[in-house]
Amino acid sequence: MKWSLFLGLTVAAATTSFYSAAAALSNHNDPGFVPGRYIVELSDGDNPLDTTRQKFVDLMEDAFGKQSVSIVDTFDHSLMKGVTMQLNTLLQPNDNDYLQRDDGSIIDKMLSKIKGHSMVTKMYPVRMLSSPKVSFNAIDYKLGTMNATAMWPHRMTQVDRVQQELKKTGKGLVIGIIDNGIDYYHEAFSNEQGKKGCFGKGCKVAMGYDLVGDDYKPHGPDSTPKPDSDPFDSCGKRSTGHGTHVAGIIAGNSTLIHGVAPDVTLGMWKVYGCYPTTSEDVVVKAMMDAYHKGVDIISVSIGSNNGWSESPMSAAAQRITEKGVPVVIAAGNDGLNGAYTVLAPAKDATLVGSFDNNNFYTNYFIDQNNTFYPYRPSQTGGAMSNGTLAAGDVHLGSDHDACDPDQVNEKVKGHIALAKEGGCSLSTKLINLHEAGATGVIIYTHDDIEIYDGVKLTAAGNDTKTTLVTTFNRVGVKLANALAEGKNVTIHFGKAGIMPYPTGNTVSSFSGVGASYENDLKPDIAGIGGSVFSAVPVDMGNYGVMSGTSMAAPYIAGSIALYLEAHGKNQEKTTPRFINEQLQAYGYKAPHSYDESDDVDTPLRQGGGLLQLYDAIQQTVHASPSRLSFNDTANQIKSHTITVTNHDDTSTASFTVLNNVSVALHPFNNSDPGYPFLEPARYSNDSVSLRFSKKQFKLAPGKSVNITISPVIPSTLEKYTMYSGYVQFKSDHPDKHKDLAVPYMGVVGNLHELKVFGKGTPFLSDANTTRIYEGDDVYECSIANTSTYPVFYWHLARPAAHISMELYNHTTGAKLGLLKPTNNYDLPRSTSDLPYYSNAWNLTFIPTGSSTGSDNMSPVSPGKYHVVTKVSKWLGKGTENHTSATILVKS
Repeated sequence: MKWSLFLGLTVAAATTSFYSAAAALSNHNDPGFVPGRYIVELSDGDNPLDTTRQKFVDLMEDAFGKQSVSIVDTFDHSLMKGVTMQLNTLLQPNDNDYLQRDDGSIIDKMLSKIKGHSMVTKMYPVRMLSSPKVSFNAIDYKLGTMNATAMWPHRMTQVDRVQQELKKTGKGLVIGIIDNGIDYYHEAFSNEQGKKGCFGKGCKVAMGYDLVGDDYKPHGPDSTPKPDSDPFDSCGKRSTGHGTHVAGIIAGNSTLIHGVAPDVTLGMWKVYGCYPTTSEDVVVKAMMDAYHKGVDIISVSIGSNNGWSESPMSAAAQRITEKGVPVVIAAGNDGLNGAYTVLAPAKDATLVGSFDNNNFYTNYFIDQNNTFYPYRPSQTGGAMSNGTLAAGDVHLGSDHDACDPDQVNEKVKGHIALAKEGGCSLSTKLINLHEAGATGVIIYTHDDIEIYDGVKLTAAGNDTKTTLVTTFNRVGVKLANALAEGKNVTIHFGKAGIMPYPTGNTVSSFSGVGASYENDLKPDIAGIGGSVFSAVPVDMGNYGVMSGTSMAAPYIAGSIALYLEAHGKNQEKTTPRFINEQLQAYGYKAPHSYDESDDVDTPLRQGGGLLQLYDAIQQTVHASPSRLSFNDTANQIKSHTITVTNHDDTSTASFTVLNNVSVALHPFNNSDPGYPFLEPARYSNDSVSLRFSKKQFKLAPGKSVNITISPVIPSTLEKYTMYSGYVQFKSDHPDKHKDLAVPYMGVVGNLHELKVFGKGTPFLSDANTTRIYEGDDVYECSIANTSTYPVFYWHLARPAAHISMELYNHTTGAKLGLLKPTNNYDLPRSTSDLPYYSNAWNLTFIPTGSSTGSDNMSPVSPGKYHVVTKVSKWLGKGTENHTSATILVKS
């Protein structure tokens, strides 16, 4: 049995686009799991792991033969003992179609035997983890015109004050990075004596390991790791440069970059080869090894788009934090896919969102008034020639500029055309403007969130070879207004340089949005992740700009090193939980909009806000816990208690308690009866009131007070509104004690009542995905012809903790048993990027009444059948059931 998560279809494509995309989608395997691979935690009393492992292997070989199971790797750490196991019936390395060769009966027997054994304490399917989605721009740093310090974000986060006033640089602390390796020959990683190209004791990069080797892929012939002791990124121009960039953010030190903790010692655990995918078991082993080697902080900018908290990475992170080592994890870059797109790490791990830098490196053009404007070029059509601007549409600024050739402004001939995005593809706009005689095209976006990446621009530019660039909405509107006023706008294209970022000091558009699938409030805190200048491998040009929560997480990791240096590593104030609480309480709460709006952004995007490290270190009043979730109305937590403690030795603190409301988030399209997720989410000024047990209080040195908080939800709030804000403790004497705040959130309504299956799903199709079968349709297949076996498809409109499939005799209505998929737990919701799951059935089933569920797998006989797919409801008991079309099985 196979699970798949299909790429490229939207929910609406369940009927029309499905057919046209069928050929490309056929037999596409799940990108989320390594077929047949599992992490198995083992426990066998006081026996050593080698003995327990061998007993486990002997058990499997006795049951299924000597080639049935192989041990890929071993975990032998104090916090986790076990193996990574490969079920070999799934793996045919010499067969190009090995991913489709899945004998479900054998696999399910194995899984049942493993799970049922007393020495097995926990079992996880192994997820594949793609290299994080970050944007990268190489920078020609030798131009001599670049003031690199303008790209440093330390003033935004108070890191500059900690370095300069408190003289903290991370000296004596070690940060372990889990990533794709490091180019330690880079000048930014020289040791104190100025020596570069150095790895090991006395070097900047003093420890680490390559867990996989350069050729590693998580599945297929190269799926066996080939580790070595050197974490050097030797992939050359095939490298993403991700690990080197992350390391530079933390501790890079050269004339061009100055890391958060420039004197910290680094460890690098390389978990990627030169192929941009790894597996979760490798990452877990790296985390455990870093902890075992004695690092003080672990930084992980890796993860899958899954908001469930049950995963081996989460288990590892929680166990490590419970031992006093902070684990910092990137929140993910899927924020434009709406709510519930953050990762869900362990409770006490630090999940980090992203803010945009105040300045960014960009191409620019200059108008006749010597005003500079940022833009992004395509890679085709050559350099844009200087010229005069003309409106590209007779109704410039509409929702469909230059989409209709008849509406293209005839004045564009011989001029640079300006048009707004939307209404049609970039290619269509470009073709229409090119045919009207435009010498070049400037497209401005409908907002200032982001401008198109070079890939999309290049694809569009290939159609005409006309030069195309894009710019921000505010730039386009200003130029359009000038044209509307009859002004002559001339443009000169200059070189790249540093300019103010239009969205600086606000949450990055890509940053993952909370909450977790269990409605825990995440992310925790935000660092600078949008447009971060740092080191990249020498083969990639030495320096460059990347954007992603991958950049924000190491920024926070480096900041925690400064925090630990300031407070000492073994004090009460340096537990991972206390640090999280302190960072969140004193973060900068940004507005929702970058246009000087007074509306505070939701903690579902920014957590406790942007790091303000100096305040977090220096302020002595502390609030616990770090975040509050009131859940949804049907399962509402009626109240929470915050404990505020004054750790000052001499000064009394006094505060007024306020409800600092933020914008509310609307996750679903409520006008659609299926309540699909909005991508991106919608925001409003809706809010709730809070009741406080105390509205004012004073705290003598060393004293604490408990404040109970209860929400008062207006009946007028729209269904499923995610309300949020901050319980703010406003200081009566801000010169002595600053304000601090605790974020809160809740959901109006009952999420459990929402349908889990998306509109039009589940449905059946054939192996070639040429037709949909549902309702009264009859699907015919042959036992003798595997190419006719049916495939089930569904769209998960909500996350699903569990899915099961029951087989029935269609003629008698009798339940025969179960179709048991290999990986049927903790499935993420579908998105527009990954809209469909699929499950291919091999015509075997687990008979009803089997003692273990899998030891008696049986093939079906010729006859009529149907399948009832049951998916667990979100946040509660019960299932949602769907009956398939009739399946007529012939011999």
